Amino acid sequence: MISLTEIRFELEIISSIDRVWEQLTTIRGITGFFSPVANIDFRVDGLFEIIFDPPAPIGERGAEGMRILAMDKPDLFGFTWNSPPTIPTIRGQRTAVFIYLDSISETRTRLTFINSGYGLSPEWQESRDYFLNAWGNVVLPRLRYSLEQGAINWDDMPDLTEYRLYIS
Repeated sequence: MISLTEIRFELEIISSIDRVWEQLTTIRGITGFFSPVANIDFRVDGLFEIIFDPPAPIGERGAEGMRILAMDKPDLFGFTWNSPPTIPTIRGQRTAVFIYLDSISETRTRLTFINSGYGLSPEWQESRDYFLNAWGNVVLPRLRYSLEQGAINWDDMPDLTEYRLYIS
């Protein structure tokens, strides 16, 4: 069943659960797949700012002011998330992202990704559509690629076609 209020992906990563956890919860890991610039305080209620456009005006640089909601090593990592600057009417509101990890074997991890809290208005659905593509075709494929092939080279982006989770 397709939900209009959440985004959900499940993927298997060829990596140990400890390596996946480290990729999600360290600056080195985050800047190896999410964005080359991040301001993160890895503790519950700590900052979780992913900066996609550093030269942009404050408030339009990326996920500014986001917070860590939950950390339960090695199974759960959660944080708040906002809409892109192109949807200013709801940018000040937040959704929640929860990532659940399950060890399949010493070298394989199942990752369940849930981004929930989207409203039903046209603006919220525009945000959901934006992130359905961003999480499924960019962020999660980069995470998997970085764990299976090595950190993202921000000056020479890899072809992520075979890693994509969402076909629009």
